[in-house]
Amino acid sequence: RLSAPVSERLLAVEAGGRLASAEAIAVLLQAARDPEPLVRRLVAETAAEMPAAADGSSGAVVLRVLVSDRDPAVRARAAALLARMTWPAGLASPPSQAGEALPAAARPGGR
Repeated sequence: RLSAPVSERLLAVEAGGRLASAEAIAVLLQAARDPEPLVRRLVAETAAEMPAAADGSSGAVVLRVLVSDRDPAVRARAAALLARMTWPAGLASPPSQAGEALPAAARPGGR
């Protein structure tokens, strides 16, 4: 409920993330429309922590919505979390800048 205080809406997001996958996704998608950026950012964090369900669904669905959020901090965090979720297994982490993916000799300036 949007009329509830922000602290209660944050608790609802946390509780929603503990539900079964389909129900959690529904709760998080609804909370992704909350007017408070702090709530939407917690939605992103909660979605990223959801394990993949047997049907293949995961919090990535919610993160894909949040990468278009009106708040730049929410957008950036959702994009970073989504990248981490979809980064191929076995690789340490996604590069933070495109140049980091290149060997030093291949970078502009050779550094």
